[in-house]
Parts: sequence; structure tokens; C-alpha cells
Amino acid sequence: MAFAIRARSRFLFLKFLALELKRCSMAHNCLQCIKYLMFVFNLLFWLGGCGILGVGIWLAVTQGNFATLSSSFPSLSAANLLIVTGTFVMIIGFVGCIGAIKENKCLLLSVSIKPLCCCSACCFKVLVLFRCMLRYLVFQQRLST
Repeated sequence: MAFAIRARSRFLFLKFLALELKRCSMAHNCLQCIKYLMFVFNLLFWLGGCGILGVGIWLAVTQGNFATLSSSFPSLSAANLLIVTGTFVMIIGFVGCIGAIKENKCLLLSVSIKPLCCCSACCFKVLVLFRCMLRYLVFQQRLST
């Protein structure tokens, strides 16, 4: 009788151990999924930064000095703001990709803190950019008529 109880308790322990290993495996798979989702999100962020940088370079080449935001600061133009913003977003996206793949906490924390600090500045830059692009399009339309 005692042997049957011990065998039963060993069986229950092994069953419990198998369930725990299965649960740990599921948690590991979930963490791997989150890791790769973070990588994909940061890759999209990096590609967005490449796009912003490309638009900024295109504006710098095609517009000349039209979209200068301030006459006292001729280098402060929509193109230059886009170039700086695109470079910043590209760097953050790249650091995020490396941090996600390497699972580096320091890199992931720096990626999550930097955008929060600069979010309002970026929103302001985007609004100024749209205003300047609208002015540019109106100017081009007036030149063509």
C-alpha cells in the first residue's frame, strides 16, 4: 500500500514538473514573440526615419531657401529640421533594433526615454513642416499662374 502511494505521489510530481516545463516553454515562446515584435516595430521606426531624412534631403535640394522659418536664421529651414529629425529617429530606431535583438536593458531604456523627452519638440517640428510645405505649394502654384 505504501508503495502505491509513493508511486502515485511520484507520478503526480512528474506530471506537475511536466506542466511547469510546458508553462515555462510557453512563457519563453511568448517572450521570444515580444522580442521580435519589438525588433519589427523599431525597424519600422528606423525606416520611417529614413523616409523623413529622404524627404528632408529632397526639400533641401529642390526648394533652395524658400522654406526658411526665420529671416534672422537662414539655416533654420523645414528641410534642415526634417534632416535633423530623420537622423534622430533613425538613430533611435537603430538603437532599438540592437537593444531588442541583444536584449540589452540599457539600450531599450534609452530608446524608451529619449522619445518621451523629445515628443513635443517633434510634434512642433512636424506642424512647422506642414505649414512650410503648404506655403511652398501655394508659392509654386502662384508661380505657375
